[in-house]
Amino acid sequence: MGMIKKLLGLEKEIRTPKQEDVIPASCTVTSEDFDIALGYEKETFAMLSGVRTAASHSHSVSTVQSNGLKTLGLSNGLIAGRTYHCPICGNKGIVRCGKCHRITCYDGKGRFKCAYCGNSGQVSGTIQSINVYSPSGMKRDGMNPQSGMKYYPGDK
Repeated sequence: MGMIKKLLGLEKEIRTPKQEDVIPASCTVTSEDFDIALGYEKETFAMLSGVRTAASHSHSVSTVQSNGLKTLGLSNGLIAGRTYHCPICGNKGIVRCGKCHRITCYDGKGRFKCAYCGNSGQVSGTIQSINVYSPSGMKRDGMNPQSGMKYYPGDK
């Protein structure tokens, strides 16, 4: 009986994606900040959920830089998990600005306006890497773009 419970517990752990890192992002509609929890879904790196960010933890450029983000390579891709969406407007995608390299939610219509710097234009390419921080709240160094995720031209 104990072995069965242990196996059932292991099955539950496998089914529940483990959060690995967090992407600081902003809503393209309202410019409100939110965080995107990252983990694995079906053995693929995925955006698991979007969570509003408290005003005291906003993603101003100086705050993000001083807290140190790390770069996460996306050579194996990044998908929008089945539970992911912008917690503010409901968009299912993200875009990385070619000017300020920050993440904004994206509606998939081909054009975007960066919620951070106001840059706008046609969306093309894929994100190869991205800036993330640990879920403990201790932001670490990094960022890079690729597979499947859109970015603005000039973001190389």
